[in-house]
Amino acid sequence: MTRTPKPADSRSPRAGSAEPVLRRGPLPAGPAGLASDGPRPGRPWSPSAGAAEPAARPAAPLVRPTGPTGHSLRPARPGSSQAGAAGASPVGPAGAFAPRPARPGSPLVGPAELAVHGPLAAPRPHGEGELAALVGRLTAARARTVCVGHSRDEASRAAALAFAEAWGALPGRLVSAVVDWPEQAASWLRPARRLAAGQPDAWVIAAAPLGWAQLARRLRQSTDWEPARTYGFASLAQADLLTLAGPGTLEGLRGVTADGGCWEVADDALTGYPAPRQSP
Repeated sequence: MTRTPKPADSRSPRAGSAEPVLRRGPLPAGPAGLASDGPRPGRPWSPSAGAAEPAARPAAPLVRPTGPTGHSLRPARPGSSQAGAAGASPVGPAGAFAPRPARPGSPLVGPAELAVHGPLAAPRPHGEGELAALVGRLTAARARTVCVGHSRDEASRAAALAFAEAWGALPGRLVSAVVDWPEQAASWLRPARRLAAGQPDAWVIAAAPLGWAQLARRLRQSTDWEPARTYGFASLAQADLLTLAGPGTLEGLRGVTADGGCWEVADDALTGYPAPRQSP
């Protein structure tokens, strides 16, 4: 029996074409064992052969181990006499995808849960160096269409609008939408759907931690939003935000610090890196 050869898949990349840094869906395997076969957003967990679903870890007190490349804020592991290991490992390649955390039910943060953390730091006004560093990171990631989100405090609103103006002024760059939200809401589904609509190349967030934690929960439950394609201002670099959002919810989120440095979330730890030194 003679078989007719299958036609070439028109969707396959052409030889010599450049791959963008920011991509949607599973990514190729990277260093340090970062796998590429995690589930796409909105689909049930389907581990590859030999891989097990990561167990959700309960929120715990936070400690600050130190390492040669940066500092890390990590939830302490229950039953461990030394919470966290010294020397936080740097994060893997951009876009490494984390499985959707199992968090059924409401994304709302209740009074009892909030009382554990005490007062949360309010966003501070952004600086020009912070804005320039954020634009630089997205430019390096080859993002073009960006959706901007912010809470309704004055500092977050000003930061979001400043980024939207700076990004829209660049050739070939587009801000698809600017979405805002309150700190408390009866339902987070509407802002979540608005923020995830259109699947932009990246998201930029300027927000206070309480509202963003609840919105991030809903985004992970109900939309195709990917934290690994999301960049934040310095206001999001708070360890309490990770425990408010829950294990795995913000895995891959990254951003910049007020002095132009950067930070990333990996393995439920917030790791910061200093700004590069300016040559004399």
